[in-house]
Amino acid sequence: MPLEHWTNRAMDLVARFEGSDFGAITTDVDCQGLSLGKRQHTIRGNSVKHIFDELISLVGRPGLDKIVGETFGDKAAEFTLLVDESLKSQEGRLARVRGWQEIKRGDRWTDLTEGECATGSKRGVAPSSVRLKDPFGERIAAFLQHPTVVQAQRNLISRSGTVALERATCWARAVRRDSRPTFQEYLFFFDYLIQNGDSFTERSALQSVVLTMQFGKDSLTAKDDPSVRQKMIQLKEWMEAGFKNMRNAGRGRDHADYARDNAARWMARFDEGVVTKDQVRLAYIGLMRAMLGRSDRETWAGAASRSRALNGACSRFIDRACTVDEFVHLLRGVVLAVHKAAPERDRSPPVHRRVGPLAVQRLAKAHTPRHRRCGRQCQ
Repeated sequence: MPLEHWTNRAMDLVARFEGSDFGAITTDVDCQGLSLGKRQHTIRGNSVKHIFDELISLVGRPGLDKIVGETFGDKAAEFTLLVDESLKSQEGRLARVRGWQEIKRGDRWTDLTEGECATGSKRGVAPSSVRLKDPFGERIAAFLQHPTVVQAQRNLISRSGTVALERATCWARAVRRDSRPTFQEYLFFFDYLIQNGDSFTERSALQSVVLTMQFGKDSLTAKDDPSVRQKMIQLKEWMEAGFKNMRNAGRGRDHADYARDNAARWMARFDEGVVTKDQVRLAYIGLMRAMLGRSDRETWAGAASRSRALNGACSRFIDRACTVDEFVHLLRGVVLAVHKAAPERDRSPPVHRRVGPLAVQRLAKAHTPRHRRCGRQCQ
């Protein structure tokens, strides 16, 4: 099937849940400052920089400034400061875009402040209670819908599709020696790239760790294999944990509620025998990424440090520069750092007790050369 068709289909599925189009704007309800465009590039995570970089590659910085002038009018200078702050990865960009917004408190609209975002929670208000001040909403939408900006967004989506296919192909080769990934595998990596960038997967880091997990005999189906069921329980418990960054008191239902629904639905499908061992392995990549990237448990500096530690450990392991035991030791330190950084009230003992040690134990038990080969070939 042509890559373009898979990419369009995947983007439609992602947009169905994110509710985004090329001109979409999400306010700071989720503490991201603003999320812009079809891929919902954020100000806080600075993925919006990708749009600016792509525009500069298309029309140069003068061309980008011209588009800003055409779409922002008398607010062009202020948006140009945001562009500069994003390109230089300066922290002031988050305060800047919050200054363009206001929040409803009772019957009054007041200037938006950091508020609950300082604690790692989402804002306890409905999305309709946060809005952009005039004329920023209209001007930002005009910028995002400018033909050249739309083309930049399309280029980024297409590039993600190509990378997702590479990751999915590598995965298919590793788990079943098949060079043709399924659409589900492609969709997993496409959504991963959209939501997380290429963090932890660029050098097959998490894939290599997950592939070393041993399950029972091939003759056992997933639902009849105790080791697979144990992994499913870990996934289910994580999805049911209701972490505070998934809660939004201003909504009738929030991400935590949807996660619980999905956990119950997926566990039921597992019990029916529909879920395969390979699908559980693939989902486990998402679990490990969630554990190693919980922004509400520690500072961004801590997360960045941990990311470097894991990527460094996995790189040395894949390139045969360290032994399995050495890698296990490094990984264990990284996983335990997540647990220690969590406030006592946010820890979920059943999940953490099983996930940290078991991930390490499974890694120590098995390793095959083909995992390392995949790590080198599919970067």
